[in-house]
Amino acid sequence: MIRQLEGLGGRLLMAVEPLPDELEPRDLQRLHANERAMADGFASASRRHQSLAGRLLLRNLLSVWYGSDQLDWVHCERIEGAPWLVGGDGPLPSVSLSHCRGYVAAAIGESAMDVGVDVECRVSSDIDAVAERFDWPIDRDPDRFQTAWTVWEAAVKARVDQPHDLVRAFFDRGSVGNYSVWNWPVAPMAQVSVVARLSDDQVARSSVA
Repeated sequence: MIRQLEGLGGRLLMAVEPLPDELEPRDLQRLHANERAMADGFASASRRHQSLAGRLLLRNLLSVWYGSDQLDWVHCERIEGAPWLVGGDGPLPSVSLSHCRGYVAAAIGESAMDVGVDVECRVSSDIDAVAERFDWPIDRDPDRFQTAWTVWEAAVKARVDQPHDLVRAFFDRGSVGNYSVWNWPVAPMAQVSVVARLSDDQVARSSVA
């Protein structure tokens, strides 16, 4: 299901879906040849499957964003460890991808946004050990810990300078500075978070709109 996230002042879409068991050949043909070739570079079949499923979900978001399925001119590449759209002449939307055991998520925002999405199943590792390693600012309740984890991961993807501060702010008031945070459960044992920031120019324009 595609959601339009409100409250930031700019256009922002996201979607999270169960990871399909199989991908239809006709769906794979919707991907750019570069995207299929990049997925083929994974030695693990599961990683290859997740990569293709994530880019197909992103392709669905792009179809809604542009109001067209004719998107051969744009594709997603991995640059410095993060997904970026490539193609066309004008500014392209910002994007983010994530997956966990059984779910895949994607987010797309205006070109001047910093956007991050993270979907996580219940953390199975030692919560105390992970919390101490990352100096988590919240208690070790499994649900709150999972929320903090997804917000932190999404914040890192959105290039937040101090992701710990944003986690603290989310539990206190839901945002910090020009960043906004959304979080909700997608299953009894899975959560998704989205973090996004408007550019200073967009913030100024939205405040006087």
